[in-house]
Amino acid sequence: MKQKRSHTLPALWTLRLLVNAGCYGALRRHRDWPDTSICELLDLPFAEANRDNQGRVLGRLERMLAELEQSPPAADKDTVAYNVALLGERIGLSRNAQILLTFVLELEGNDALGTCLKTARANKADLLRAIGHALHLAPQQVRVELRSDAPLVALGFVRFGRTDFISPGPSIEANSAFEGVMQQEYADADALMARFYAPPRAATLTLRDFEHLADDVALIGGVLSAGVLQRKRGVNIFFHGAAGNGKTQLARALAESLGVRLYEVRVADEDGDPCSSDARRANYALSQRFLEHSEKTLVLFDEVEDILPRNWTAFWGVEKRSTSFKGWMNRMLEDNPVPAIWIGNTVDQLDPAFLRRFSYVVELKTPPAKVRRRIFEGHAEGLPISSEWLHRASHDDRVRPGHIENAARVARLLQPGTEQECEATLSRVIDGALAAEGQCKPSKTAKCDACAYDPSLVNADQDLESIVSGFDRCRVGTLCLYGPPGTGKSAYVAYLAERLGVPLLLRRASDIMSHFWGATEKNIAAMFRQAESEKALLFVDEADSFFKDREQVTYSWERSEVNELLTHMETFEGMFVCATNLMEGMDPAVFRRFSLKVRLDPLRPDQRWKMLAATLRGLGVTVPRGAGAKAVRRALERLDQLTPGDFAAVARRIRLTQPELSTQVVVEALADECQYKPGADVRAIGFAR
Repeated sequence: MKQKRSHTLPALWTLRLLVNAGCYGALRRHRDWPDTSICELLDLPFAEANRDNQGRVLGRLERMLAELEQSPPAADKDTVAYNVALLGERIGLSRNAQILLTFVLELEGNDALGTCLKTARANKADLLRAIGHALHLAPQQVRVELRSDAPLVALGFVRFGRTDFISPGPSIEANSAFEGVMQQEYADADALMARFYAPPRAATLTLRDFEHLADDVALIGGVLSAGVLQRKRGVNIFFHGAAGNGKTQLARALAESLGVRLYEVRVADEDGDPCSSDARRANYALSQRFLEHSEKTLVLFDEVEDILPRNWTAFWGVEKRSTSFKGWMNRMLEDNPVPAIWIGNTVDQLDPAFLRRFSYVVELKTPPAKVRRRIFEGHAEGLPISSEWLHRASHDDRVRPGHIENAARVARLLQPGTEQECEATLSRVIDGALAAEGQCKPSKTAKCDACAYDPSLVNADQDLESIVSGFDRCRVGTLCLYGPPGTGKSAYVAYLAERLGVPLLLRRASDIMSHFWGATEKNIAAMFRQAESEKALLFVDEADSFFKDREQVTYSWERSEVNELLTHMETFEGMFVCATNLMEGMDPAVFRRFSLKVRLDPLRPDQRWKMLAATLRGLGVTVPRGAGAKAVRRALERLDQLTPGDFAAVARRIRLTQPELSTQVVVEALADECQYKPGADVRAIGFAR
């Protein structure tokens, strides 16, 4: 036999409101009776409800209510009520709280129930009284379950609000995150709770891939382990840093190393659409409550920028964040029963009052080259790539673990057959991602296109090999290379890093200087931190852009940049090298802080001849001997401004123009290069014997 519509919980609650809360009379006074939604819910014929004899209609409503009270609808027959019971049993909701939550959830999609409640709520006290009438609860019982610190409100299940201008007054509503979830059928409570958090997933990286954060990882592991074993409340770790640096993978790897399960708060609903901020807050709070009694468990809360309240300023146009969740944040960070890892990309606009409540905050920066290579090797295992390409790719400090994982996934989908195709695919995927992020090509040190680098062909006022030995012994120090362009400053720094076996971190003015206030100082601080983290040789080229004499500068920010650089030079425990063409106008305090100052000048006559001989051999030209060599030496003696950079420029020019090569062609090309130098007076070159 088909069950009547009136045999439902919403019908029972609606009848109680109509009869016991006097909503029937209120509807008549406001001329809202008969209401079609109420008639449909109660199987009340519209024509009968519309009769003039309202006493007869009220009597029928009273008889219907008496019948339902004698045989009330079973809660387990109602999907929402059944799900609320499953939920309440797992997270410890009281019986009254379960009834209230079921009522509010049913209220969202039931116009009849909503209409009755609307007529009974002139203020919050009336609203609570009407809800009590509907549920057979005393107003005080309703008030206790709906306090701000009670589970229903604290966990984000329900909230109070106001309706609209036309129909003012308080209202009560369910969190939108629960409506669709609680209306579906589930096999058990585990299936229901799986809608709020994802089960543990395996990490694609290991703790070995985070060796550059070894000290931080050890400390975080200890804190999380103690929090899990001792069931300490308020244990929260915050990972931040650029997207793709492996924050989520580190969280998973930590959980695996500790032998605990890491449940991830869901960021998308069952349709794959992103959850709202309210929904994610509720998912996190519910996960904490549900997992409270589970052993060896952690919670991962990812992408929290839109969750954490911001420290905002209207002057710069930063979006104002609501402070209504301040109490919620304090509770979550001070009293969460399950240790949690929070992940975000930035902390710039977060309120320090919340940041200081985290047990530990760590920034994940781009890993050093050797770690990037290991990650490349892991993700690209089995793909046909050369060691040379792997070396180049891993030494690009723009590349992050996320780029590597994505590129390897694309390559495996395409299954390139040759080494060249595979490397081209990987490069295109990575370059495309970096270009989309606005990343410029990395700075590279100058290289000698004429011949292999030889420090004996650099005219320095100090022994360059002894400098290499000194840095190799101490691994700490500062060096300033100065002199005319092309004298080999940048090439020597690359040679120094190679001899020391350390990464070279190159920064030029374009990499550091910014038109935003304070951004240049931040970039200066960041490059020193990166060099220290990667144990790299930090090289600042075109350093005259930063070393301006503070007594001569016009703007305060120029002085601030120099101060920032001086501060980091004094405290930097690594190797720092600068190169500049212009010593004039350099701040004396900066120059004084360099342990070594080395001047590089144009080549001496013997160096010019050696450099020419090496260049000729590189171009496939026979080096002249005897009388021919003497003529060439005399010609070179007149080119007293020649530098290694001139030989490199000539080699590049010859490769482009491909003239009929001879020693005379090369020497004349060198003479042409000298003509472009300041104060040059180069007469025609002759080879008289």
